[in-house]
Amino acid sequence: MADSMTTKKALADSLKELMKSEPLEKISIGEICEKCGLNRKSFYYHFEDKYDLVNWIFDTEFLSVAAIKSYSNKWEGIEELCRYLYLNKCFYKKAIKVNEHNSFTNHLKAIIKPLIKLRLEETMKGNEVTKFQLNFYTDAFIFTIARWLLDPNLLPYDEFLEELKSCIYMTAAQTVKEFENT
Repeated sequence: MADSMTTKKALADSLKELMKSEPLEKISIGEICEKCGLNRKSFYYHFEDKYDLVNWIFDTEFLSVAAIKSYSNKWEGIEELCRYLYLNKCFYKKAIKVNEHNSFTNHLKAIIKPLIKLRLEETMKGNEVTKFQLNFYTDAFIFTIARWLLDPNLLPYDEFLEELKSCIYMTAAQTVKEFENT
């Protein structure tokens, strides 16, 4: 297990270093392996492709830590996500630009979607959340995160979070008002 983690960490460090100077799409598995002195067989033993490696980095550095925390309110997890992405913006700016089948964007969407569904169900007070609604809010969240990260005038994460909160609260208040009036 320790050797497996050591290998994965070496590959992750190699990819992070390469992404400081190259876009993710232009980095090959061979370059990742060469940088850390491992062979392609080692890479493919642990990861499906370089996008799987990006997702592993996110899962290891953020998700595994967030999963063991208990949050006192709905926003703490989102705040931690925004802080993490902001602190690692050079890496995630490049990762979020890619939209392949196994990309970070799709990975993040799969993680966020069930959380958004829970929030929508709470907001809609027992009314059914449609597939369209769930996809709409999930896509809006992912697109907003991507737009924020890719903005040349990137807001600090706390300012971005305040903007996000104000938009969500306005939308939620309007949704509840509409359901109460029907």
